[in-house]
Amino acid sequence: MTAIEFAIVLPLFLLILVGAIEYGRALQARNEMSFAVSKAVRVINLDPGRSASEIASLLATDLTRYSSHDLSVTVSNATISGSSYMNISVNFPFELIIPLAGISSMTLTIDTLAPLIGPTI
Repeated sequence: MTAIEFAIVLPLFLLILVGAIEYGRALQARNEMSFAVSKAVRVINLDPGRSASEIASLLATDLTRYSSHDLSVTVSNATISGSSYMNISVNFPFELIIPLAGISSMTLTIDTLAPLIGPTI
């Protein structure tokens, strides 16, 4: 009787365990991307004269853990209600180690607007 219960519960337990590990890996990758974008926003706040290509290069350097051909960094200037901003978007297709329910990858995205203002002292 115990063996039957074990045979029923074990696959469910393993599925939950693997799902938690994959979720943790995706959360770590998204957190690293978010930290790199926050760092870029700080650079923009300290030096608003930085170009979009310099910010994209900075982000690519900070995210070297991810292959550069899969990493998509888009930096563009925007004006909203008369204020200047730099729109930063980072996309990365995250590959799952163990495909769950037919899903083998998902796209992680971070978007933010950085105001282009000079540093205040």
